[in-house]
Amino acid sequence: MELLLYKSLFAYFAFGAVITQIVNRNQLMTIRRKNWLKYFTYLILVNIVFASILMQPSLFPYVADIILLFSALELIKNLKRHKNKVQSTAIALIFIFFAFCFFQFSQLPIPIIFYTYFLVTIFDGFSQLFGQLIGQTKLIPSISPNKTVEGLFGGLIVTILTSILIRSALQLSVYQSIKVGLGIATFSFLGDLLASYGKRKIGIKDYSKWIPGQGGFLDRFDSLILAGFFALMLSRYVGI
Repeated sequence: MELLLYKSLFAYFAFGAVITQIVNRNQLMTIRRKNWLKYFTYLILVNIVFASILMQPSLFPYVADIILLFSALELIKNLKRHKNKVQSTAIALIFIFFAFCFFQFSQLPIPIIFYTYFLVTIFDGFSQLFGQLIGQTKLIPSISPNKTVEGLFGGLIVTILTSILIRSALQLSVYQSIKVGLGIATFSFLGDLLASYGKRKIGIKDYSKWIPGQGGFLDRFDSLILAGFFALMLSRYVGI
């Protein structure tokens, strides 16, 4: 089932490529190249993570460890330059808490991990694409100036619909899949927002430049870390 869904993910990426091309029509060459770099880098990263989930059940925890290690290195490097030690300590403690939860998430059954990352991928990709295509209303410009209301709701709708379509992977009812899809999308958004808030407090644009077109590991995987926390709570206390 997971392998079939993974193959279907390419239909989403094909649709994303069409939207990217539409967005790029009236852009300068430098902007078009930047958008395509971001698109293909995201495609490669998604394939690496999904391969680690599907190829070997024991492989994804190591990928999770790599994500957390590089995210921690990015954070340490930036917090060293931050003058406000109280804020630095608070940011570090928040990261440690969610990093611990994300590590526990990486130990969950493969279907739960797959379902979570599938929806995170959809939400991240389509909220950005809809934001670029029809976004007009800034959401929270003081924290994340590029996020729009249209992008958020576009990503949210596609994520919930996708959760309904793939609900058999976790044997969920339609109602349950709507709640899970809404929760994963919400925590994905909160993860992105929390990482952006941290960047504003530190005074940086990206946590690093280690991932071309994406910034750093925290820039790319902030949504998954928070969505992993949500999935962990559901698994432990609700029993999905």
